[in-house]
Amino acid sequence: LRTDIPAFAAHIASTISNVTGNGTVYKAVFATERYDQGSNFDGASTFTAPVAGKYQFNIRLYLSGQVSAIGAAVDLVTSNYTYGMVFQGFNTSANADGWTFSQAVDMDLNDTAYVNITVSGEAGDVIDLNNTARNHFSGHLIA
Repeated sequence: LRTDIPAFAAHIASTISNVTGNGTVYKAVFATERYDQGSNFDGASTFTAPVAGKYQFNIRLYLSGQVSAIGAAVDLVTSNYTYGMVFQGFNTSANADGWTFSQAVDMDLNDTAYVNITVSGEAGDVIDLNNTARNHFSGHLIA
């Protein structure tokens, strides 16, 4: 086991209700750490790079509550750049939908990374992050 390589994995602690839907940007909170090798994840939302290098981040989201949502933007926000993914065509008949997003990024010492979620098309913020087993944020140093 390489304990010298920064790595973390976290998921939501319980359903987080009414976070977005009407264009509101929600900074995702992944409060349950599965592991945090090097203690570089703050236990809520933000990873801080302990060394400069290339990092791989993985995001899995499962949203529910949508009625008329037209799209979602998931952003991996780092100090150097924002990596975005847009998802169109919510499954409103199932009232839930899920996505996976992965990205390799360059980070300098003490750069940060976190996840923003924005859903549009609802009359209000009715979108939930639902089911702890399906909402994850993880990352590790790759080079």
